[in-house]
Amino acid sequence: MRKEHILEFVYNEFAACGFKRVSVDDLAAKMRISKKTLYEMFSNKEKLFLEAIKQKSGKIVVATSQISEECENVLEIIIRCSMHLFDVVSGVSKQFEQDVMHCAQASEALEQIKESLLESGKRRFDQGKLEGYLMQDADFEIVGRLLNHQVIKMIEQKSEKYTPAQICFNSLVIILRGVCTDKGRGELDRIQEMYLF
Repeated sequence: MRKEHILEFVYNEFAACGFKRVSVDDLAAKMRISKKTLYEMFSNKEKLFLEAIKQKSGKIVVATSQISEECENVLEIIIRCSMHLFDVVSGVSKQFEQDVMHCAQASEALEQIKESLLESGKRRFDQGKLEGYLMQDADFEIVGRLLNHQVIKMIEQKSEKYTPAQICFNSLVIILRGVCTDKGRGELDRIQEMYLF
């Protein structure tokens, strides 16, 4: 099994269960490799945890770059990148989040990727203003906080009618519609038709 595949598997296990609840014995058994092999590649469980987080962070950056190249305009980039990030974050358990906070290096690695993604999101938001899709007085931080709060609250309420991804997509479109120009609203209508759930 290649190192990349091991780290992907390990990340998924840690994300779903948390660092403390997953043992190296469990990981080795599930991957059908020896514990010795894991320790030869990674000196300890903490190193394995950190490397898995770093690889996942790198994959997020690559994926958002690929998404950007596939899109027709900045509003589509914002929506698709936001949906990708939502998909990644929705697979993370509360235990994983708590465990990351207790591992300084992992916490620092995730903070760096978060800052990088926020900076990239702000650049796209500003690009949307320059291209006439978003109102000039629209504030990236306020829109981001509003979206984050809205999505979390709606998902916590558990809906039998809508999936978390549907909630995220529709919340994003509704909130962006409030800061779009006429040109932007027309583009949002097109995007909604393309990405109907």
